[in-house]
Amino acid sequence: MQKCESCGKIFSEEEAEREFADEYIMPYSNFQKKLCGKCAVNAMDNYEKGVYFMSCENCGELFDLNEEDEECLGSLLEKEDYDLINLCTTRSICLNCLFLCRKNS
Repeated sequence: MQKCESCGKIFSEEEAEREFADEYIMPYSNFQKKLCGKCAVNAMDNYEKGVYFMSCENCGELFDLNEEDEECLGSLLEKEDYDLINLCTTRSICLNCLFLCRKNS
């Protein structure tokens, strides 16, 4: 049993994983904080920064998914960027690699 770093609730990691998996297809194990399932879902829903990190499929660098998702969606507003928005939200690619793809296309 662990204590949630957000709400203070005592929780089991297995229970938190199940609750998170009901809402997101991403692995619960990428959380850098110990969060119960409800707080994990809330962190992702609210783009909480410094909580969920992924490794870029292209360069291998670790990046903050919530920070980059928010920046990505805020930066790619032109109609021709819809394919890149889809790439950003469906694959684990950091913004540096995403913008390199944009520049090279």
